[in-house]
Amino acid sequence: MKFITKGTIHVLMIVVLLLSFHHLGYASHGPDDLESIREWQRLNEFAEEALFLLNKNEFEATKKTLNDLSAHFLTLDTAKYLGQVEQVHVILSTIVEAKETLNKVEFDIKQAESKLLRMRLALDAVSHHQQPLWINYYPSFVKTMDDLQYSLEHNNRDLFYHSINLLEKHFEMVRPSMYVSHPGSVVEKLHSQLVYLTTNKEELWREKDRAVDMLSSLEHDVNIAFLKKKEESLQSITLLIFGISTLILSVLSYVAWRKYRGERERRPITWKKFMD
Repeated sequence: MKFITKGTIHVLMIVVLLLSFHHLGYASHGPDDLESIREWQRLNEFAEEALFLLNKNEFEATKKTLNDLSAHFLTLDTAKYLGQVEQVHVILSTIVEAKETLNKVEFDIKQAESKLLRMRLALDAVSHHQQPLWINYYPSFVKTMDDLQYSLEHNNRDLFYHSINLLEKHFEMVRPSMYVSHPGSVVEKLHSQLVYLTTNKEELWREKDRAVDMLSSLEHDVNIAFLKKKEESLQSITLLIFGISTLILSVLSYVAWRKYRGERERRPITWKKFMD
């Protein structure tokens, strides 16, 4: 009778590990996927170059680079990269707004830099699902919300108003990127909360208990927006490890059982008891 050899077990384990790497997003891409990645990466390169040129005050070169970016975007099959029409609209909006800012009669370099960075973050979010650049804004959100809490505790109205305005600016910077990375409902809920906070800041300042409750809810939703992917990845890894362990234990148990059965079948027969 044939048994499962150590070599077979090793092969099974290698297969399981390869499947695990694929599940976690580390599997190598096929030629088509690699080509798609390169095509979108070209957009990221244009956006990065445009920001670099703007910071060097080379405005005409910046405009040309944005025009090249726009032309390249139009050649892409966006369905390969974006699953919802709203996401396509968001990406297009960031590109259009960046170009419009550079062509204003009253040119504001800070505003132009902000729009270009906003576009850069949104484009990056498409090609870097696991670690997009916009996630780096999380500490800024946390600090601003801490300042809001501090302003309420220490009765500092100017800091309260300033922090609300700053929080809104942070959100507007990453909102297109969030639309790329999350379902629209996650972003829209955050947007609704921030609009309410901004519109009713005077009333919330007078009713501090309600403001504290509002901030607590906002903090919860901000954490979901920034940390949800990490939590989902951790859960997936935990389930994957459990599955791999179960498979290995099953294989080893089966091998042990087959070995035990084989030994029983090969046990020498005591002929004497049949001959008595």
